[in-house]
Amino acid sequence: MRKNTNPFRVLGVTARCIDSRNHSNERPRATTDLHRPSAGYTARGSNHALELIERELARKPDSVRKLLDARVHEAHLFIWLDSDTPGAIARPFTGGTAVEWEHFSLPTREPDVPLGIHAPWVMHAGTGLGWL
Repeated sequence: MRKNTNPFRVLGVTARCIDSRNHSNERPRATTDLHRPSAGYTARGSNHALELIERELARKPDSVRKLLDARVHEAHLFIWLDSDTPGAIARPFTGGTAVEWEHFSLPTREPDVPLGIHAPWVMHAGTGLGWL
């Protein structure tokens, strides 16, 4: 019996899509998007993402402590998300998600941040989307 050695199958790729549209005046080219099954997270919405961010902050108090120790007039906490951020947190910041599904728009409650933090900023470095 022949062993499956296709590297895409080994990675779990389940589908592909070829896009040959010319999106500009450049020479036509073909691009391929590979689709893998999700990593098993459940993205329930922006309120859930905010809850998960708050849990992470509680587990890693160093950033907040350093900011509060600086004794500044206004303490702005910047929370950067990227491609390594778990999907349940990052989903509201992916392109088009907040427009397509209302529960991924802004959270419906204020963030629960430690006393002394005046403004938490959440920004996804890859998409440029965020909350203030």
